[in-house]
Amino acid sequence: MNNITSKERKKDKSKFLNLDTRVMFLVSFILLFIYLAPIIVLRENSYHGIHDNLDSNHINSVINARNDKQFGVWHNKTPQLLGGLPRIPGPSLGVISMLYGVLSPYNALMINNILVHLIAFLGMLLLLKNLIPGKFEDYRAIYFLAAISFALIRFWANAGISVAGIPLLFYGFLNVGTKRFIPYAIAIIYAFYSSFVLVGMFALIFLGVWEIYEDFRQKKVNLRRWVFIVLVFLFYLISSYKLVLSTFASVPIFVSHRMDYNMQHFYKSWIDAIMLIPNMIFNSYGHNAGFPLIPILLSLAVIITCRVRKSADRRMEFVLWVIISLSILSAILNTKTWISMQQRLPLFKMVQLQRFYWLLTPCQYALFFYALIRLAIFNRARLALIVGVAQIFVLFSWNVNYRQLIKKNLFHKEVFPTYDEFYSVDLLSQIRDFIGKPQDSYRVVSIGLEPAVALYNGFYSLEGYSSNYPIEHKRVMRQVMAAELDKNEFLANNYDGWGNKVTLFSDDIDRKIGYPSSWDIPIITKRNSETIENLEIRNDLLLDSNCKYIFSALEIVSPAEKGLIFMSSFEDKVSPYRIYLYQITHL
Repeated sequence: MNNITSKERKKDKSKFLNLDTRVMFLVSFILLFIYLAPIIVLRENSYHGIHDNLDSNHINSVINARNDKQFGVWHNKTPQLLGGLPRIPGPSLGVISMLYGVLSPYNALMINNILVHLIAFLGMLLLLKNLIPGKFEDYRAIYFLAAISFALIRFWANAGISVAGIPLLFYGFLNVGTKRFIPYAIAIIYAFYSSFVLVGMFALIFLGVWEIYEDFRQKKVNLRRWVFIVLVFLFYLISSYKLVLSTFASVPIFVSHRMDYNMQHFYKSWIDAIMLIPNMIFNSYGHNAGFPLIPILLSLAVIITCRVRKSADRRMEFVLWVIISLSILSAILNTKTWISMQQRLPLFKMVQLQRFYWLLTPCQYALFFYALIRLAIFNRARLALIVGVAQIFVLFSWNVNYRQLIKKNLFHKEVFPTYDEFYSVDLLSQIRDFIGKPQDSYRVVSIGLEPAVALYNGFYSLEGYSSNYPIEHKRVMRQVMAAELDKNEFLANNYDGWGNKVTLFSDDIDRKIGYPSSWDIPIITKRNSETIENLEIRNDLLLDSNCKYIFSALEIVSPAEKGLIFMSSFEDKVSPYRIYLYQITHL
C-alpha cells in the first residue's frame, strides 16, 4: 500500500484493533471449535453432505483402507466396488489416505475436517502478514478477522487443503529464498494433501502466470520461485503416482469410462455462461462455499471511494481483476462451444478445465482483507470490525450442522440423514444376517438407495461412485437398465454422458419422487408410500455378474412378473429407510 496519503496514515485509536496476539489466537481457536463442535461432540449423530462426500469419497476411502488392512497394500483390485474395480498396486501416499489407514472411518473424516479449517486459518494469517507486513501491530484484529473468516468457509474437505491451503502455498511461493526450508516443507505438505486434478494444476498455472508477469515487470527471472513451482509439481508426481501410471502407462490396466464422456448436456450456453460470471464473483459456486457477497460489495465500495479520493489502491484493483478474469475464464471453459472442441482431444476430454473457479475463494478473502485495512486507514476501524464480524455470522449461519439442528429441533422440519442414519449399520446388519451367506460370495444392486449404504456395510456391489472405472462395466450396466433409460431422457443423458455414479436408475422414481440432480439419488424414507410399478431390467446380465439381490427403497409391485422374489422388508426406529430385499431370478 505504497500509495496511502499522509492524511490516511492517521491511526485509529480503537482499542480492539491491536489486541494481544495471544488473545486473538485464543478467540480464533474458540470460534473454530464452536464452528466444528457438532462434528466433534455429536460425532456420528452430526450432519455431513451426502453428494460427493458420504456417497463417494468417504466410502471409497473407507473401502480402500479396509482392503489395505485385509489384503495388504499390493492388492490389485477393489472387489467390493463396481463388481471389482482394478487398481494399481501399492500404498496410497496422500495425507487423506493415511488418515483413513490409521483411524476409524468417522475419526478420519472428523480429523480431516479439523485439519483443513486449521490450515486455512494459519495459512491465510501468514499470507496476510506477508502481504502487508508493516500494519500488523496497528491493525492486528483485522488480520485475524480476515483469516478466521476464510477458515470458516464451507470447504470441500475431500479435496484436503486444495482450496484451504492455497494461501499457505502462496506464502511459500512468495518466501522462497528468505525462509530457508519452510517454503519447501509447504510444497511437500500441499502436494501430498491436495488434489492435482481438481485444484493443484490450476494453482500451479496461476503461480506460473503470476511469475511470468513479475519477471517481465522486474526484468529479471526469479529462478527460486520457478524451482518452487517445479518442486510442487514433482511432489505431485510422487503423491499421485497411481494417477500418473494410469494416465500415461503404455498398457493401461483398463480403458476408463471417461472416454465415453459426452459432457455437453451438463455445460452452458453462452447466455447461461455469461450469467454465471456474476454468480462466481458475488456468490458461492462449486464445491466450496465462501458466501462472498459482503466481502465483494465492501471491496467495490472501498475501491470506488479510493478513486473518488484520488488515492487508487492498485493492489485491490489488481486482485479484483484477477477475480473477474478467473470468473470469465471459468465461464468460457464451461460452455458447450468449448467442451465440443475439448472433447476432440483424447487426454483433455477427461479433464474439466473450467475449474479455475476453485481459486476464487482465496482471492475473494484476500480482497476482503485489503478492504478492511483500507477502512481502518480511513479512520473507519469500527466499521471494519463490524463488517468482519458480520461476515463471520454469515458463515456460521450457513454451517450445515447448525442449520439442520435448528430446522429439526426448533421448527420440527424434516432434515437429511445424520452420518449414522445415512449408513444405517444396524439395519443393514439385519439384512446381512437374513441372507446368511459370506458377503463376498454374491453381489447386490440398489434401487432408490445410495450404493454407498450397502458398500459401507460390507456388501459387494456392482454399483458405486467413481471418477475412473472400466468402460466395459459402464456399458454392461447400461444394458442392464437400457429399458429404464429409454423411458427417460434426463436419466439417459446423465448416465451416458457422465456415468460416474453407477446404480439402477428407475423412471418410476424420477416421475413420482424425482432425482434431485443428474448425480444425486433422492433420500427415500419409510414415510414414502410410492411404489415401483414398471421396473424393466436385464436379470440375466445381473446374474452373469453374480448379482443375487436387489435392495430397494420402495416396494416393487408384482415382483414375480419381473423375475424377482420378495424376501422381506427391513426397518428400525433409528434408520430413515425401509429396505425391501428381492432375490433375482431368470425370467
